[in-house]
Order: sequence, then C-alpha cells, then structure tokens
Amino acid sequence: IAIGTRTLPIVLQLSTISEQTGLDPVTATAHVILVLPVSLVPNVEPQNVFFGGDVMGESAMRKEEDLGSRVDYKLTVLNTGKVLRTLSSAFLNVQWPYEISNGKWLLYPTKIEFEGDENTQCSPALAINPLKLPRDGDNPVLWSPERLQSGGQHQSVVHQAESKKTLTLDCELGTARCIDFQCPLQILNTTTRMKIAARLWNSTFLEEYASYSSIKLTIRANISVKSSIRNLRVKEAAAEFTIQIYPEKTSVGYVGAPWLIILIAVLAGILVLALLVLLLWKCGFFKRSRYNDTVPQYHAVRIGKEQRQLHMDEKKTRYQKEWMTHWIDSDGYS
Repeated sequence: IAIGTRTLPIVLQLSTISEQTGLDPVTATAHVILVLPVSLVPNVEPQNVFFGGDVMGESAMRKEEDLGSRVDYKLTVLNTGKVLRTLSSAFLNVQWPYEISNGKWLLYPTKIEFEGDENTQCSPALAINPLKLPRDGDNPVLWSPERLQSGGQHQSVVHQAESKKTLTLDCELGTARCIDFQCPLQILNTTTRMKIAARLWNSTFLEEYASYSSIKLTIRANISVKSSIRNLRVKEAAAEFTIQIYPEKTSVGYVGAPWLIILIAVLAGILVLALLVLLLWKCGFFKRSRYNDTVPQYHAVRIGKEQRQLHMDEKKTRYQKEWMTHWIDSDGYS
C-alpha cells in the first residue's frame, strides 16, 4: 500500500457446504485510511520562572538578557510508525502566547530551531525576535534582577504579593494573545525535536502581575496535515504545557502600608499600657503602705516595785464611801 492509495480491491470467493450454482468471485472495494501514529511530548526548561527587579522600557533593551528570564520550550515528535520522507504536508503548530490582552509583551520568542535540521523555517518568521536583539549565547543562564540595575531608563516598582493570589494566562481564556507558529515537517522520523528559545518580558510582569503570588502560562501545540490525500489522518497529536511563574523575593517588599500598620499597632499598644497604668494608679495599686499604719505600736512604762505592790493592795481592798447630806432650810414657806 502506497501513501497515495485510497481504495483497495478485494476479491471474495464465496462457497457453501451445499451445492449451489452461480457462485462466481465477487470484487469488493475497501477504503484505505492512513493514520499517522504520532504524539507530542512537551517540556520547558526551567519549569519555574521568576521575575523581579526594576521596570525597563522597550527602548532601553540592548540585548536579550535585558528582557528577563530565559525560557526554552521543547517539543518532541514521536512517530511509532514508519519513517515518512514524502509527507511535506505535515505541520507542527504551536500556539504561542506572545502578549497580554492590553498588548504588552508576554513571552518574547528569540529563536526556533530543529535538532539536526537547520533548513526548517517556521512562519511567520517576522514574529521571531522582531526587535532584532543580539543573542547572549546559547547557555541558558538564569536571569537575575541585579542585571537590570545598570540598564538605561527604568522605574523602580515594589509591590507586596498577596498570599494565594494566582492567575492563569491562557489564549483560550482571553487573558493572553497568541500567535500560531507553523513549522513544516519535511521528514517525519521516529523522533523529531524542536526548541523555541524565548524570554519572559520582565517589565510586563512587574507592572501588571507583581501583586500575584504565582502565575500559570499555558502553551499548546498540535500536528496538522494539509494534503491532497484525503484519507490521511493524524491520531490525536496535541499537547499542552503550563509554565509556573513566580515573583522574586526582591520584588516583594514590605514598605508603605505594612510599616504604617506596624507603627500604629505599636502606638496603640503603648496607649493601652498607659491607660492600664493610670487605672491601677487611681485604684491605689502603686501606693506603698506605711509600717506605722499596718503594725500596732505599744509603749512600755517601767513601774517601781513599791508602786506595783500598792496598786495590787488597792485592788484587793474595797472602801465604802460614806455619803453625808446636809440640808439647811433658811427660808420659810407660807
């Protein structure tokens, strides 16, 4: 069966155990459908990407390193069938999120390359490194926010990340805009590898998403067939991958409102403590009691022996007082 075979004639010779006449051979036609047993395996290096530092305008970008963290999106096409060399109508399609809904850069593509095949050109070619920034080498050096400190005009942006606040950037959800890269597969080998080198646009995330604790960025890819061979099919050759993006610790600063809240809390604590001390003072809690007020005092007097004996005798002897009444009536009554 060739790749262009659409129908296949089959001769059927009918027979029975009984004796029948006129059992001539019958020719049947089978429709041939060619199914490509291919699959896609996506991968991103690194899987966790970070942003931070200062905002830098597009005019201040001098090299790819100024954009932000590097992201290498890799796709592996696995063909479990035979190697097809004449299939020029198979395409590898990547739904690439290149900007957010307001038109700011999101994931800037710098280069697309195929392993072992430098002649494959993806379209649109103008969407690959449109700013023509020079490359800084093939070594995937992780971006550092300190590298932007020596850049051109930039504006410092510091936010406080809100806990557990997440966002998903997806073209199907409308939170991002995608461009479709279409790459022809001239030879569908058992294994075909493609890599898209890109840069996370750091300034966009600082201006738009610095208040989020994590961001998910979705990339989709599939294989399509555009051919005059109508019976050619691809069996569910699609893949989806999500990149996790986090803010750098340097871009999560606790300034402004948090320091004001801390200052107010300290002053409120001091005020409450002062009121408590004043209340205890009014209640006499801090008034020290005198020793004379709490301990009774006794004064001893020395008495002579003779006086003590006389005093005891007076207690034992009781004298009866003699009372005398003298009544003198010098006046007369009539």
